[in-house]
Amino acid sequence: IVYKRKGAVAAPIKVLFSYSMSDIKRFFQTCLPVILNEVFWSLGMTAYKVAYAKLGTQVIASVNVSQAIEHLFFVVLIGVSNAAAIMLGNKIGEGKLERAQKDAIRLLKIVFFVGIFMGIGLYTLSSTIPKIFSLSPYVYDITSHSLRLLSFLIPVKAFSMMIVVGILRSGGDTRYAMFTETTGVWGIGVPLAFLGVLVFHL
Repeated sequence: IVYKRKGAVAAPIKVLFSYSMSDIKRFFQTCLPVILNEVFWSLGMTAYKVAYAKLGTQVIASVNVSQAIEHLFFVVLIGVSNAAAIMLGNKIGEGKLERAQKDAIRLLKIVFFVGIFMGIGLYTLSSTIPKIFSLSPYVYDITSHSLRLLSFLIPVKAFSMMIVVGILRSGGDTRYAMFTETTGVWGIGVPLAFLGVLVFHL
């Protein structure tokens, strides 16, 4: 379809494969931190589950339900962040760096208020949505409570997601994005989860 319609990327095969080793090196210098970031983030999410599982099946069931509901709200934020990455990437590609900086600040403000709106929505529905699942009274109670707590974190998570996905990656700074996210998960989150479970018995 691209070649039939003579789209912008309908280059000859010879041109498509005319990259040099320096191009390959530059590509992997940019994408490797993203790959490692996603791997360490996924492992971190698994580590959280290991910590919660030590509290019993009811707690891990509540965590799974809470995260499933939270992810429904995060779909919006992921879409906003990816759209921001494209918008800012276009401006950077055009050499309009000052405009990109102004747009980045504007987008941070927008996503923060979107996060507040989503947080209010989650808080309001924190007692309603868990009723869809067949939960015991205890699991229902801790799930509702967890969702109320998570609702306060959504604006903060939205803000940080915009920085990492929307701004840093669009500017090609994937290393710092990897450093901040990996440090947050493995330097703060996972140790606190295990401390809370194993030491403080929360």
